[in-house]
Amino acid sequence: MDKNHLQNVGLTYFSHLKFALGELIRLFGMAIVLVVHGFIPWIWSSKYSDYISNTTARIRIVTGQYPLPRNQLRRERKGDSGFFN
Repeated sequence: MDKNHLQNVGLTYFSHLKFALGELIRLFGMAIVLVVHGFIPWIWSSKYSDYISNTTARIRIVTGQYPLPRNQLRRERKGDSGFFN
């Protein structure tokens, strides 16, 4: 158990909690995406991969681990403005 985790990532207790809860909400959304994709494989075929890449980028941004690797923050395909598009 890392009792210095908050110091290591440079976050306060509440900023860490806010980040973790935000990721939890995104994860619930991705669970829905994965269930639908499991039944209908031709839709949202890369949404989960994009989610993983974006999650990694968000962690790097929040913890100040710059610079981001090239193309780390992938915006979903052109015209994809929402989560479930």
